[in-house]
Parts: sequence; structure tokens; C-alpha cells
Amino acid sequence: MRYIQPLDFSASGDGQPLFGGGWSAIFSVKIAGDSTHVLAGLSGGSLRLLNVERGHVTTNIRGHTNDVNNVTFVNRTSNSLFLSGSDDRLIKLWDVRLLGSTNKPAGVFAGHYCGITALESREDDVYFISNSKDQTLKLWDLRMFHTPENVPRIRGINFDYRFQRLDEALIRSLHNEFEDPDLKNKCKYLQVMTGHRVYGTLIRCHFSPKESTDQRFVYSGGADGRVHVWDILTGEEVTRLSPEGHHALIRDCAWHPSSPVLFAGDLEGMIHRWSFNYNHLTQTQAD
Repeated sequence: MRYIQPLDFSASGDGQPLFGGGWSAIFSVKIAGDSTHVLAGLSGGSLRLLNVERGHVTTNIRGHTNDVNNVTFVNRTSNSLFLSGSDDRLIKLWDVRLLGSTNKPAGVFAGHYCGITALESREDDVYFISNSKDQTLKLWDLRMFHTPENVPRIRGINFDYRFQRLDEALIRSLHNEFEDPDLKNKCKYLQVMTGHRVYGTLIRCHFSPKESTDQRFVYSGGADGRVHVWDILTGEEVTRLSPEGHHALIRDCAWHPSSPVLFAGDLEGMIHRWSFNYNHLTQTQAD
């Protein structure tokens, strides 16, 4: 492997520094489907699109009022649409073709009470999922968004998830609240998945593979040291995968695209592997 060059996200094409100061932490990076651009979510709420060939930022917007923890393109075959999730508790849909003429998002999704730690698109131009510090994973429909002028006002819960923990009684209360039909209708999310704990770091979430499961499931690591798997048709947790002898936080995991094998990495430096039966997942629920 050969190192090519650094890509500077701190300056525009004319060499002038971008807003937000000379230094910003980059929390998420995605490559566009045609490999011409790199998208980044930064501390302070910035979103930047960098032209790889030119080697500088071509689009720079203040997309959120707090850190942008994750960004993702809606479909890897197109560079037009992407999503951003922030500690301001909002998820925003952006159309690259409109940036410059307007820096407003094409749509806004509001339904989490705490910051967003992860986003993933199903890449069918319809569904995506979000993981949040409010201890829920939600399924959304890209077509069911709010306009920037009509974002519903919902309450927020502020705590430092790196060091603090929510009371378990409060978590149970929140889970019941999120299932309320009126709140679902107001915020327009489709399913609420619960049971994992999102503390300490930006825990990621994913859809199961298309080839082997038709993306029937979603899964996430957890601060409890387990991998949690849910059925998106019912919202029910169908299994929890626990490493033998280890209980360190699992930040990310990966489901093999064609085999019934799942890998996960924990904060103690261990990689764990499980094999399982797909049919078992559709017939049982987690303990």
C-alpha cells in the first residue's frame, strides 16, 4: 500500500480558512460512489465536501448546531443525496445539487431525545436507520421528512454519555414514550429498537446483508459488550451475541455479506466472531 497525499479539509480552493477556526475534529468520512468527492462531518456542526482531484473543499456549510457524528450517502451509486446526524439531535437530508444556491437541507428528521451516534442507509432510496444516545435505534422512511421550517419541537435530554448513565427507570419510560402512536405520527419514524446501551463512544449500527438476509435485520454493538440484532418487520430484538469471557464495550461490528458469520471489535482490542442460523433469528426473540 502506498501513501498518496493528505487531503486538507481546513481550507477552500482559494486557500482561505473555512469558518469554525483552523482546526476541527473529523468524526465521519464517506467516499462518493464515483470516487470524485469525500464527504466529512466535523465538530462544531460543519459539513464539508472535498474534490479529490483538486485536493480542496468545494462545499462547506454549517449544517448543524453541534458536532456532526456521522454522515452517509443515501445510495453509493449516486452522489446527489446524503444524510448527517448530530449531537443537536437532528438528522438532515441534503441534496448536493442544491448546495451553494441554498444551504438548507432538503429534509429534517426529528425523533431522538439525545445526540445521534450513527446512520446507515439501506441503499434502496427508501429506508435508513439511526443510533442514538437516547438508547434507541430507529428506522425511518426517507420520503417522510419535515421541511426545515416545520420541524416538530420535542424534548431533549442532556447528559455526557462518556461518563454519565441514564437511570434505567427513565430509559424504560422513554421506550414506552417512543412507542406512543401520537409521537410516532408527529416524528414520522417507523420502528423503535431498544435493549442495547449507547455509552462511551459513537456506537455504530448497520443493516444485515442483502444477499443472504434481504436486509431483514439491523444490528448494533453496545456498551454492555454484546451485539444486538433486531427484526425490522416487528422491531423486536431477536438475539444478543455475547463474547465468552469478555464484556468490553463493542463499538462496531460487521455481518459477512454471504455467510452466517458476524464479527465485532471491542475496546480491549479483541475481535469476536459468531456463526448462527438465519432461520433461528426469524423464529426466536432475545431473552
